[in-house]
Amino acid sequence: MTTNERIYWAVSMLDIQPSDRVLEIGCGAGLAVEQIAQKLTSGKITAIDQSQAMITMASKRNKELIATEKVVLLTGKLAEIQLPDQGYDKIFAFNVSVFWKNPIRELQIIASHLKPDGAFYLFHQPPYDITKQIAKKASEQLKKGNFAIVQTIFKALPPVAAFCIIAQAIR
Repeated sequence: MTTNERIYWAVSMLDIQPSDRVLEIGCGAGLAVEQIAQKLTSGKITAIDQSQAMITMASKRNKELIATEKVVLLTGKLAEIQLPDQGYDKIFAFNVSVFWKNPIRELQIIASHLKPDGAFYLFHQPPYDITKQIAKKASEQLKKGNFAIVQTIFKALPPVAAFCIIAQAIR
């Protein structure tokens, strides 16, 4: 599966609405940012990445969308960055390893920035076929972080399956 196919699937899972406020954690070169921003009218996407090189690439890719103020790009780690908005409808991450390690601080931040009916979408496609084990470990971490698992979706994508865990903060 190419990066474009993976990102296209993830964006389709998010079901972006024109007024959504979206946060992407680990935006890389900004492919998802570009797709999401084009679907927004009054909404906005904020995207962060800890790599300045990736933010530079994302900025070049999304230069015109940044000018419309639909896109905000920030460099830093989620646990260390000051996010500009509260009340995101959707927060998502694709292939961000912190979420199956010990993400308690990150999950607290996500919960504090989600709208009460908002959702966190955790996507991952490992480099080899251990998808179900990683999904189980990520689900356990989300539960420890006081999130309820709404749905886990597996998608057969070459070279290996990917998953999306949709979770809501327990308040």
